[in-house]
Amino acid sequence: MSFKIKAKKTIKRLAAISVGAAFLGATMSGALATTYAIGVSADSAAATKLATGAVTSDKITEDIGIGAGIANITQPENYFDNPLQDNDLAILQDAEISFNDGNGYDDYDISDEIWFAGDSPSVETALSTTAVDKEYSTDVALEVAADSIFYYYLFDEAINLSMVSEDYPLEMKFFGKDIKVTGVGWNPTTFDADRLTVKVGETYYMNVGDEVSVDGHAVKLEDVGDGIIAVSVDGGEVVAIDIDNTHAWAEGLEVNADSIFYKSGAPETSTANVIIGESATKTYIDNDEFIGEDESNEYWRWDIINLDSTTTSTTTITGAGNAANAGPILALKNYFVIDDSSDNDPAPIINNGCYDIPVKDPYAQLCMDGLSVADEDYLTLDIDFATVDLRDAGGHWGVLTSAPVLRIRSSVQDSLRLNHGALVAGTSDGIIGTTGYITSDVETDEIYLHVNGTLVGGASQPIIDVFYIDQNNDVAIAGNITSSTIAAAGGFINDSFAYIDFQDTRDTDVQFYLSSGGAVTNPFYLNITALGTELPGGGTTRTYDNISIHLVNSTPLAAFTAPGTGNAGVGEWDQLGVTANAEAAADLWYVSALQNVGIGTQDEDLRTQYGIIIKDPETHCADDDLQFLVPGDAVRGQITVGAYGATGAAIVDEATTPDEVASVTEGSILVGGPAANKYTAEAMGVSFPTYGADLGWSTGHCYIKDLTLNGKSVTVVAGYTAANTDACVDEYVGGLRSNDGVLA
Repeated sequence: MSFKIKAKKTIKRLAAISVGAAFLGATMSGALATTYAIGVSADSAAATKLATGAVTSDKITEDIGIGAGIANITQPENYFDNPLQDNDLAILQDAEISFNDGNGYDDYDISDEIWFAGDSPSVETALSTTAVDKEYSTDVALEVAADSIFYYYLFDEAINLSMVSEDYPLEMKFFGKDIKVTGVGWNPTTFDADRLTVKVGETYYMNVGDEVSVDGHAVKLEDVGDGIIAVSVDGGEVVAIDIDNTHAWAEGLEVNADSIFYKSGAPETSTANVIIGESATKTYIDNDEFIGEDESNEYWRWDIINLDSTTTSTTTITGAGNAANAGPILALKNYFVIDDSSDNDPAPIINNGCYDIPVKDPYAQLCMDGLSVADEDYLTLDIDFATVDLRDAGGHWGVLTSAPVLRIRSSVQDSLRLNHGALVAGTSDGIIGTTGYITSDVETDEIYLHVNGTLVGGASQPIIDVFYIDQNNDVAIAGNITSSTIAAAGGFINDSFAYIDFQDTRDTDVQFYLSSGGAVTNPFYLNITALGTELPGGGTTRTYDNISIHLVNSTPLAAFTAPGTGNAGVGEWDQLGVTANAEAAADLWYVSALQNVGIGTQDEDLRTQYGIIIKDPETHCADDDLQFLVPGDAVRGQITVGAYGATGAAIVDEATTPDEVASVTEGSILVGGPAANKYTAEAMGVSFPTYGADLGWSTGHCYIKDLTLNGKSVTVVAGYTAANTDACVDEYVGGLRSNDGVLA
């Protein structure tokens, strides 16, 4: 019989502390020697895993755009496959189980899958959902709706689970947890088979005389007989427990005699698998809390349906998280909700961090590892009102030494590109000619918008002259914007007069255009926008991402008049909103398919769906200037799904070989057995080389133990073969801290 030897909880904790002691020492008493994963060439790949924290094939990562589900196939770029299967993640199964339904054992194909709802989990910001969440500020959060993360255990062949009982148990590995199902039950009202009885405590493989610590109590296997074991708790009364039976102690523990390996010729060498826990056996009903969860505050729940069905299991998850199931369904689903910054149980993952699946004894993690755009890869965009000398532009503007303009400046040279196709001569303008207008796109880092007094066709929209700073650092005319290139009141893009060209934010990714306010006294909005086609989280509901700046003239006339005719500056833009130097919500708007909201009084930096950071709107609107940080590409959350621990940091500083280190340092990990690694042999107190067979090891054996070598605390991680060592390292990276036996 092959079985997994479970690590004792207490030993796990102590081992984790001893390995981390090196890092604690470095913090408290200065620099410490480098910690190593030391393995010979055959084990070098396994040793490298300890220096990187990564387990091959045990995690997958996608850069997910802001504002859509991580499995939303409408995203134009990256998303997770739905479902994830064993060819995606090594922790998922495509295997066989054996089950005796009373007519002998048969093998059944099983598999398991991870599903996500199409709309959740999702990567969100302060402005990407239906309401402003200013507490997120510039952060990016991984939000999770209830019933949006699913793990399914699927029976790929018809099986009759109604026959499951104490005499005919179903043994299975459910999301990494070895469980034994000893009963299936029916709802007394609907008669659906929606409940099961499970042995839920921790399984411990114990020799006679072994003692383990469970929840602060010492549990000792006193003796083993034929079909019976004797157990004591905290040195108290010795209780006999028959095989498959459970005894409850007043201390709050239950002990179940799961398997007994009695050796009549040498009873003192007999062993047993003992299940110990607060509840060794428990019945769960559909939607009950998962194993180990607090029923008054559960994060994960069972999904138990149709256990008496004799068809194969199938499932499909819709965008909203609704499941279409057939056949017997055993599943795990999330019950917790993270939908804004105020959530704290658990708190939202912000910029980086992980949700454990499940919370108790986690087997997998959903993580945000960071953001796709580094902090230094943003340009600063300043928009304000200024008075500038336009004489270098010549012609009509040669007399304007103090022209009021709206100024757009970038901190990065030549990162603003003027679109010559949208900048044309105003044919109804008797003042302006076409001399000097650009005939191809021009790059600059400073643009001026100046209100020309001539109205187009007697309408209430004046011509807007567009200037820029050229390569000689002179003011040059680019062209003008007329009613044909200005979007109507409440309208969207007509012609964009400029784009941002910075790193991978290029061409039409982020654009500038003007829209009309519909009246002379409330004439224009300057818009900075990214269209849905440029939004990595776009899809069908996120079609645009727009910042709208309200431009107002403080001394309006019934119509704009030409500068230089006795009314210079009258009707020019000179403030945000209706009141100069005072913030108002309507000074600055954020407009998307989900929101149309004034944000001029928000007192935190805010991030849009594209990833543009709007700096402290309240302060900047009060000063009638605005500042934005524009990323070098659309910002994405780097989302990882993987084995618990596979997404973690390195466990040691460096991977090396025994010949490359003069001595072993505190906290180092010795990879490989005593036949391959001389330091392992020395730590284990055996001669070098000593082969696994001489230690009683066999194929599949995994040895993980904290030892001492020359006064230094070290950990040995070794297997019977190099492949077994590699698998043992995977278990160690995944959190296993003590083992001496064959891995399941």
